[in-house]
This record gives sequence, structure tokens and C-alpha cells, in this order.
Amino acid sequence: MTALCPHRGHDLEIEAPIDDGLYRFEPGKGMFFDGQHVPLDASCRLIASALIRRKGCTLTTEALRSKVGSDDNCGNVIAVQVHRIRRAFREVGGGRPIRTVFCEGYSWCGASPPSLPADGLRVGRAGGVFFNRVPVSLSDRNQRIMRVLSEAQGQVVPYDVLLPPTRTAPPGRASTLLRVRITSIRRACRAVGAGNPIRNVRAAGYCWAASSIRKAQE
Repeated sequence: MTALCPHRGHDLEIEAPIDDGLYRFEPGKGMFFDGQHVPLDASCRLIASALIRRKGCTLTTEALRSKVGSDDNCGNVIAVQVHRIRRAFREVGGGRPIRTVFCEGYSWCGASPPSLPADGLRVGRAGGVFFNRVPVSLSDRNQRIMRVLSEAQGQVVPYDVLLPPTRTAPPGRASTLLRVRITSIRRACRAVGAGNPIRNVRAAGYCWAASSIRKAQE
């Protein structure tokens, strides 16, 4: 049931501020982390506010597209906006409050404490990839690929999900760029002793190869 202001008829539930630990959303003002304003454009604010209001729930890319009025059918616009939101939070020390739900959408994890092993290869929620607490040198885009693969929990992730085609990188070129990125990730992991954490599934995609990680730890 919607709670309406008796004087102005405003939806109090939608217009009320939302707090999640150090994260806060104030309608008309935007997102904050530990009292510091997080600079976001209008579309990013709409996405971030929709996610924080439904903390723990997965919002599909279709639902988020409707929030920002996008007619993009590939989900690329939402992926770009989520990337911008994450980058803005990282810049103010807010880590990574939005989680990708493989083949579904996104959810707000915010202040939820991450469950991280003491050692081994892991993808940090606040950004970064580590092996036995040693950072793996990866670009932001390569970290995103690692994160998508790890969250898929052994499922095969199609090539176009890991690196969606764009106007400047059509399907053929995107496939080549992805192979280059995967090679770069594998090289960086081997450099810190993590072995090969990514397995190629011919004509299908890539998946997180847990067995390779276990061998690297032994």
C-alpha cells in the first residue's frame, strides 16, 4: 500500500531518504557515501536509486531500461551506466555496491559484508583481483571479465556477454579483442602463481576453472 502525504499527495515511500550503512540516497540530492556526495548523471541516479530501494532483489536490465527510458535491446546502455556508477563510488572510497547477477540483471549489495577466503584467487567486491592477497595486475575491463566469470560459478559465459559488440567493435572484431583480453588475464594470473583460472569452451564461451585455481594453490 502506497503511503501518501495528506497535504500534497506525494508518495512518501518513493521520496523518503534511504540509508544502507555508509550509503545514502536522498531524493532531489542524489547518492552519498559516508557523507560525501557521489557525482552521478540523471540516468545513473535513477538506476542507483532503483537498486538501493530494492536491496537484495535482482532488477532485470529490462526493468532498469524502463527506469531511464532507453530502447536499447542489448542491455549495453545499462551496463555502461552501471560501470559509471561503480567507478563514481570507487572514486569516493565506496567500493562496489552493485552486483551483477549473471544472465539476469543487477542487485544492490551495498554494505553487505563480503565473504572472502583468506587466500586463493578471488575477485574483490570493492574492485581488484587477488591471489593469496597479492593483487593481480589487470585493467578495469579485464577485472570486469573476471568478475562476470566468477559470479557465473562455473557456468559457460557466452563471448558476447563478456565483451558485447559495439559500433566500433562489431562481432568479428569483438571476438578477437576478447581473445586478446583473456590471454592478458591468463598471463597476469600466471605471473602471481595463480595458474590459468579461465577455461575455453569451444564455440560457446569461457567459464571459471576452479580446478586450475586449486592446483595453483597446492
